Amino acid sequence: MKIPDDRRWFDFNRRTLLFALCVLGIPVVVYAFWPKRPQATEFMLASPVTARINTTIHAYGSLQPKTRYSIISQINGNVEQIHLRPGDVAKAGEIIITLSNPKLTREAEKAQLEWLAEQANLQKLQAGQLNAISVQQSQVKLAQYELALAENRLKANKTVYQQQVISRLDLQQTELAYEKARLTLADLQQLQQTLQTTHQAELTAYQYILQRAEKQYELLQNDIRHLEIRAGIDGLVNKLNTDLEEGQSVEAGTGLGQLADPTSLYAQLRVQASDITMLANQQVVEINIKDQMMAGVVQRISPQVDNATVEVDVRLTESLPANAMSNMAISAIIRVQAKQPSLLLKKPPHIKHAGPNVLLIAANKDGDATDYQPRQVQIGWVGTDQIEVLDGLTSSDSVVLADPAQFGMSQHE
Repeated sequence: MKIPDDRRWFDFNRRTLLFALCVLGIPVVVYAFWPKRPQATEFMLASPVTARINTTIHAYGSLQPKTRYSIISQINGNVEQIHLRPGDVAKAGEIIITLSNPKLTREAEKAQLEWLAEQANLQKLQAGQLNAISVQQSQVKLAQYELALAENRLKANKTVYQQQVISRLDLQQTELAYEKARLTLADLQQLQQTLQTTHQAELTAYQYILQRAEKQYELLQNDIRHLEIRAGIDGLVNKLNTDLEEGQSVEAGTGLGQLADPTSLYAQLRVQASDITMLANQQVVEINIKDQMMAGVVQRISPQVDNATVEVDVRLTESLPANAMSNMAISAIIRVQAKQPSLLLKKPPHIKHAGPNVLLIAANKDGDATDYQPRQVQIGWVGTDQIEVLDGLTSSDSVVLADPAQFGMSQHE
């Protein structure tokens, strides 16, 4: 049977219509699924305002003793006994560690014997000097008697010579005997003075020898006293070397531990370096010690940054709880307000750090997707909800609070 011509015409028109629909439909589908650049109005807009920064700074740290005493070995020795351990309370002068040093003990005993021997030698020297002085004094007295006798004879002979009883020769012999007695006495007196000076010099020299022996003995005795390592203050044994044990040998100058005065504790905190410009001395701080809030004031701010944090010392203005102790972990809250107003902006989610950052600036609040431009802005303080704008914005700017990456832009454009 022959197919009618109107059927062929219908099939042709149907194919033509399908082709036309495909050609026209592809652009529509592509447009429907093609990613659109979002308009600024789809995001929150904000403008900077001039105000003072109000923020809360969180810090963490520990309680530290202001008054400390290092436990140091002053002499070589072996640990004989550990009397007090970390956590024990010590009174000033109480023995913490006892060392032993047999060699030192023997040296001290030898020095004591030498000192006693020098004392005996000095006594012997003094006795000999006294005897020599006594003998010399006796000789001087005898010479004085002989001089007096010679003087009397000379006077008598002068009288009888005038009476011509004795000859001139006899008188001259008497005069010579007197002069000889006088010279003998003078020599003995000079010898006595020299002997006293010599004895004094010998005594002084030997006293130096005795003092040296005594000093040596005292030094060794002092070293022996240092074998008993005592507490220098009333306090708590804060720590001892972890490897310290009885029988262990220690060298002079070795630090063995630390004492701390528990009544002198203060808070040592670590604060993020980015927040440190907000702090100042005498600022009020709230310290959390075992869930008990206490007040304090900032006493010192370290000028050094360590691992992106700064050390801050806080003096506690209230009495510590009974369970507070050295090295106890604490937290703190510091509520601060800047002294001078700044340009503040609600924090966009992509701002994480201070320094140069890219923000999107909208031309107007009703603009379309082409009405914004990226701009590099210098950011100072970065808080939880706000940021400080140092340069690049004015209060008349409208900022798109969105990450530039959502618009296909880099934060560094």
